[in-house]
Amino acid sequence: MSSYTMTIKTILLAATFSWIIIIFSASGCAAWKGMGGQAVDGHGSMPPGHSSSATPLKDMSITGHKESRQQVVALVNAHEITMGRLMDSMREIIMSKYGHQKITRELARRIRHETLEKLAMEELAYQHAIQSGIVPDKKLIAKKLAAVKKSAGGEEAFLKELAAKNKTEQDVEREITYFIAIKEIIDREINQGAEVSREEIDKTYQANRNQFITPERVVITDVVFFLDPGQPESLEKVKKVRRKIISELDNDPARLHPDGFAVTAGLDVSPDYKPEHYNAARAMKKGELSQPLIIDDTFHLIKFVNYQARSEKNEAEAKKIVAGKIKSIKIQQRLAQWRQKLMQDADIQIVHDLLKDN
Repeated sequence: MSSYTMTIKTILLAATFSWIIIIFSASGCAAWKGMGGQAVDGHGSMPPGHSSSATPLKDMSITGHKESRQQVVALVNAHEITMGRLMDSMREIIMSKYGHQKITRELARRIRHETLEKLAMEELAYQHAIQSGIVPDKKLIAKKLAAVKKSAGGEEAFLKELAAKNKTEQDVEREITYFIAIKEIIDREINQGAEVSREEIDKTYQANRNQFITPERVVITDVVFFLDPGQPESLEKVKKVRRKIISELDNDPARLHPDGFAVTAGLDVSPDYKPEHYNAARAMKKGELSQPLIIDDTFHLIKFVNYQARSEKNEAEAKKIVAGKIKSIKIQQRLAQWRQKLMQDADIQIVHDLLKDN
């Protein structure tokens, strides 16, 4: 990916709630006209009974790259969406979601439709922002444009990359202008209205308090010998293995090759789970290998690997997290309602054959 593309992504999509959040959920709206064609599922697969052939994405005629960038492909409330905007947005979606994989022709059609939905939602949000009296600050636009140029390597490199994409500086200014206006309208109508009360925070915190508790954790490596503790030779065999662990395996029983015994590394024990192992480990130092132990009527060697004490997140910090989660849910709900409202009376028309399924 070029430095220009990365810069655009960084600057235009960096806000917490940019138009991308709106766009990717804006499918299946009644306002669409002239789309037609077979339905595809979320994976781009055709319904049973239809065939599909895998083809490299670059070989597919899905971008209309031979068309004029100024050619109109759709109208959103009589505002034009051009071939250039469609191509640029498709490139972003392909790079972010599909990479260079081989996909079906049906999925290629889906990408076209997905891109147009994105652009239509973006256009509706921008129109609403302007109608609501938002006027993007020209100084801020210039500042962000300068940042794009700097990240591209300077004015000359920036213009060179634009030429390679058959784009103009005005195209980039438009993208920045849209971003600023949409971000501001979302902040005004969605974010600022998603208030969270102290009562909501307290109630949710109490109901989910356990999520902010990290229980005590004792980690051991357990070597289990299937030997009769009543036989003298059994103890000698365990001691022999212990000496081998210390002298040959750098005190690491996990490196043993089981031979008449079993080795379990990374075993979590507690007062409720394997309490005898737990009690033995808590009496040891970290990294220590136990003497032969009799647990559950057989011999064991235990290495104490790690100990983590029980901890609970500070209540104020936990409630801050809870407030953020509640607000995030409210914002998503408000966004869904906002999208639906924008689409309700929208007039979206397909005017180019590239976006019509024949």
